[in-house]
Amino acid sequence: MTDIFFSYSSKDRERVRPVRDALAAQGFDVFWDQEVPTGLDWDRWIRDHLNKSKCALVFWSINSIASDNVRHEATVAKQHGKLVPVMLDALTAEQFPMGLYAVQGANLASWTGDDDHVGWSELRRQIETKLTPLWVRRHIDTLDAELVAERARRETAERRDRTLRDQIVKEAQAQQELRRELDHAHDEIAALKARLQSAPQGQGKADPRVEQLAKQLAAARDEVHTLEAANDELQTKIKALQAAPPRSSSGPPAWMVKAGALPDQAAPVDKGSHAKSSDRRAIAIAAVFALAVPFVLFGFAVMFEVGGWSFLGLYEAVPSGVVAAGLLIPTVAIVYNLRRHDPLGSTEFALYWLGCAIAFAAAACALFQGMRWGMLAPGGYGESGLLFGSLCVLAFAPIAIRWRKQPLAGADIALYWIGCALAVAASVFALSASAEWTIFGPYGWVVTAFFASAAAAIITGAIVVWRRWAVIDHVEAALYWCGTSLAVAVATPALLDGMGFGLYVAHPLAALLVLASGALLVRRRQGLLGTAEVAIYGLGMSLATAVLITYLLYLMGIGVPPDTPGGVLLMLVITLGIGAGWSGFIGRSAKTSNARVKVTPPV
Repeated sequence: MTDIFFSYSSKDRERVRPVRDALAAQGFDVFWDQEVPTGLDWDRWIRDHLNKSKCALVFWSINSIASDNVRHEATVAKQHGKLVPVMLDALTAEQFPMGLYAVQGANLASWTGDDDHVGWSELRRQIETKLTPLWVRRHIDTLDAELVAERARRETAERRDRTLRDQIVKEAQAQQELRRELDHAHDEIAALKARLQSAPQGQGKADPRVEQLAKQLAAARDEVHTLEAANDELQTKIKALQAAPPRSSSGPPAWMVKAGALPDQAAPVDKGSHAKSSDRRAIAIAAVFALAVPFVLFGFAVMFEVGGWSFLGLYEAVPSGVVAAGLLIPTVAIVYNLRRHDPLGSTEFALYWLGCAIAFAAAACALFQGMRWGMLAPGGYGESGLLFGSLCVLAFAPIAIRWRKQPLAGADIALYWIGCALAVAASVFALSASAEWTIFGPYGWVVTAFFASAAAAIITGAIVVWRRWAVIDHVEAALYWCGTSLAVAVATPALLDGMGFGLYVAHPLAALLVLASGALLVRRRQGLLGTAEVAIYGLGMSLATAVLITYLLYLMGIGVPPDTPGGVLLMLVITLGIGAGWSGFIGRSAKTSNARVKVTPPV
């Protein structure tokens, strides 16, 4: 069976020959219709080789786009899932035949036979992907994951060993210093004894010098006993360090619990200043609406993908599902609130605005991707839509605030910040990804885009908190923690992955950071938590715990890959399972602390 089928214009044969020679030198069986065997029909001969090949390389140039045979062979190869486009000339989208514009084509226009050329490396990668069976790729991915996990375990063990060795060296040096002090103390005792023996016998206790020397001798003996006890303790500690790994210290760092690092924890809980409407049920419905938006978008995408439904073009089922969900979500919010008789509170409006903003940005990204609209780099359709939707969200936020003509509570400001921070992060991601900026090597532009977008969100949060530090309330602080934790959960894996640590180490570490910060803030409140704070901290810590459990299960070989739909579904199930537990635990802690703490009313 032929490995690779070449489709090109006969005018480009000499330009294609180096590619054929290079692939043949690597052991690939390449068919490129040099000579037709005598007695065979050329058309049938070409069709047989195209059908029997595992992948088809279509070389696009000024000559080949005008060739009917090349276009026909490219169409057949695309229908069979064998198409691998190769660019010999710089062509625009308008020059390509309809339906054959190659977004991921390998560019060999400047290739001169160098193995390190970016276009040549991309071509080899696509060929290997086409020629490698699916079960082999899955097995390779499994082996890669095991290799990453094993490398992480080895690095952890090596760091632990280095820490043990350093600590043992420090303890040994401390023991030597104690021994020197002990010897010095013995020398002082001997000198004091000699001075006492040389003192006049007749004076006795009447001589002040003798009494002073006796006191010094007693103090020296006490110091010797103290040094001996410290020496024994050091020896015991060194033996324990040599026998077992050191126990890691628990609790938050000291710099995070210093006075004034968080809002005043002794202030009473404000139970009514976060929304104009007194209907807590309405606020809860709005919160559920905002939280359900990502899951509705994901569900519609999966549903359209499984059903094969598409109204944006062929093979565009996922963008069609996202666009449909993006249209449905604001419609449901508008219809529901028009049927209400009571006025819409400021916090409810901010929650509905946040959910609709997320749905609009996702729908714009999917629409641009499905319709092949672009305003950034060639092929950056999704990035263009994401940038357009994010800019629209940023522009609509001040308009919505001015239109409401209501004073904003702290929670309202935090909710608007979350939406605008997501829009800023999405804009930075779109610009960075389309321009392929990188700070982590030649192929690290995706990681760079994620890190830059999350860093931008963290910077906006720091600016808002700094401006509102004097008047920030507890629910507002919880919302800032929730948004910043999401940004940290993106920035930390991107940074560690770019540095070569791997995502299977980075994501659990980010989850641990979120859990530690949430536990610190809950502890700082000393049980004076309101219902809204319990829900916010419970949700954030539940998501972090779900991510940590999912990755740990996969690393132990009893789970599914976290970056697959099955892994996302598992995270959702775990989040729902432990969310009630986290909220209940935090709520019980609050009730217990309230029962212990007696609050004295101000005079």
